[in-house]
Amino acid sequence: MTLETAQAAAASPPRAVTELVRARPREDAWPATGQSREEVWGRLAAEPFAPACDNNGRKFGLGLLLDWLTDQPGATWQERWLASGADDDGTNWREIPLRWMRERGHEVPWCQESFFRAVHPALCADLVRPSLPWLITSSLRSSALVGMLAQHRDPTGFARLRERCATDPSVNTAAATRTAYRAAQILVAKGGIIADIVPGDVLEPLDIEAELRGTSVGATHLFYRVLHDLDVFDDQAPATLRELEGVRALDAL
Repeated sequence: MTLETAQAAAASPPRAVTELVRARPREDAWPATGQSREEVWGRLAAEPFAPACDNNGRKFGLGLLLDWLTDQPGATWQERWLASGADDDGTNWREIPLRWMRERGHEVPWCQESFFRAVHPALCADLVRPSLPWLITSSLRSSALVGMLAQHRDPTGFARLRERCATDPSVNTAAATRTAYRAAQILVAKGGIIADIVPGDVLEPLDIEAELRGTSVGATHLFYRVLHDLDVFDDQAPATLRELEGVRALDAL
């Protein structure tokens, strides 16, 4: 080993530390997003996503959602989602599909409402993975998203998370609700289940919230602590978010 190589190695943080604070990358492709329209319809237009008694137009809304995405360029649903431009502006993203619907004569409010209700099962089924900035600013119905993920993707993970919050007298209902939604945001953006979350995944939305809003929304330290208590992280993970942030600060030196 040359002197230059030794000096570079000494100046670099240990790989374990770097990996510890790094969020999982956002993937470009995965099985669900590459499915055909027929395959997606077969999944989302049937139970449990669409009940046999379809009184709220879920199937109609799903058809509109798939039609809109199909009109966008791309080989996968994720590519079409990104090409639509909706992911670039979470605050005003609804105007993009609304304009598309108006151009095709779908101006009746219930048609548009059905379209947006179909977004939640599409996210739960991993059809597309919006960015974290989009998820933070898009004003999704958090209870609907958490409920679907808890029922259809990771019932065990969400049940354990809720039980842990319920047995802690210091955790109020609002904090527990926010903790579940933080888990939902990460699962929608990165895929997988709660057991797949890494410490860096918790830091990433915290950084984005600080950039977009100037502060964190709340319950972040609780979220990290709950995941740590549930042994979601490996043995190298610090016990608290504050300690993890300290590790990252040293890693950046």
